[in-house]
Amino acid sequence: VTTVKLDYKSQEMNPTSGHGFHIHTGAPVDESDCSTAKGHYDPAGVEVDGYKCDAAKPAACYRGDLSGKLGPLTIDGKEHTFEPDKTIDLNDLRGRSVVVHAADGGADRIACGDVLPPEECPVPGD
Repeated sequence: VTTVKLDYKSQEMNPTSGHGFHIHTGAPVDESDCSTAKGHYDPAGVEVDGYKCDAAKPAACYRGDLSGKLGPLTIDGKEHTFEPDKTIDLNDLRGRSVVVHAADGGADRIACGDVLPPEECPVPGD
């Protein structure tokens, strides 16, 4: 199961939706400058002009297009669980990053982080 948890602790922020999220080629990333995540992870060169992912045919989507295959994110401080993405495995993700884009399909990069195997993930509260 792919689990994405966005923990935003601001009293001023209202929930937002329609956030694209993708695997990017760069890591480690500087979380204050998400441009260090580089471009989308697309080893087969599928993302060309006119590209659109069909979630019913995830194998036809570019490999790192998580929001195309799993649906866009809502940032509301809750944990969101998605069905497994069977077109990508942990070995594909090592040394890469995840980028979350602006609400309503925006292109701006608003958050990013390195992909880590479970044994290397920080434990909340530590």
